[in-house]
Amino acid sequence: MTAAERDFFQVAWVVPDLEAAIRTWVATTGAGPFHVLPHRRPDGARYRGAPTAVDYSLALGQAGRWQVELIEQHDDGPSVYRDLGPGMHHLGGLTTDLDADRAAYRALGVEAVFEGRFQGVRFAYFDTRAQLGHMVELVEHSPVVEATIAAVAQAARGWDGTDPIRSLPAPPPERSQ
Repeated sequence: MTAAERDFFQVAWVVPDLEAAIRTWVATTGAGPFHVLPHRRPDGARYRGAPTAVDYSLALGQAGRWQVELIEQHDDGPSVYRDLGPGMHHLGGLTTDLDADRAAYRALGVEAVFEGRFQGVRFAYFDTRAQLGHMVELVEHSPVVEATIAAVAQAARGWDGTDPIRSLPAPPPERSQ
């Protein structure tokens, strides 16, 4: 596993109140606008090996070259978001081979602690707290992911600070091969 095989683009925080956190980020850093994806429940989600139905919302904004993700968990169940509590949670990156990454992390003694799919795209969180003080999330490259990253970055270009909380544009329809 080398840095050349990763495209880290995101820093994420767990927050107790998503809307308040967005307003704080906008006011203190100028990051934004933030695109809210409410009440996410990934397909086939597993937390520490067991099925989970964690309910959370997230907001994606842009701060310079970095995407900022803010996450609020709505239920009281155990989850990767409760493992660290409020604050900096993970560094997010893209991967072309999630299975190879899982094996490489396992060889380092680091396990995948939360996995699932959104719109058919696999992701995994790796518990790198002992090594880094936070987790690492890897998401498979896909047209949907690339379009989302581009839409968030494009909205920030020339943004004048108005309308800081938005919905994310719908992803392009999946094409059959």
